[in-house]
Amino acid sequence: PAFLCGLVWGAAQVCWFQANALLPFSVTFPIMASLPGLVGAAWGVLVFGEIKGRRNFGLLVVSGVARLLAVGLIAASKEGI
Repeated sequence: PAFLCGLVWGAAQVCWFQANALLPFSVTFPIMASLPGLVGAAWGVLVFGEIKGRRNFGLLVVSGVARLLAVGLIAASKEGI
């Protein structure tokens, strides 16, 4: 498992370097700071069953959508879309 995690981490670093080469840092940083949290939350819900109850799950979904919307707006504002 540790070797596989290292490979995934290395691939993520290469992708981040490539994104920084193609996009401004003000766009890539919010993406790289926000999306791993969403992936971790998805693992917590789907694999480990960490979120219990409809209200808690609803709050998680609302916060995830708000985070994705914020990152999308940041990216759109810097790209002139």
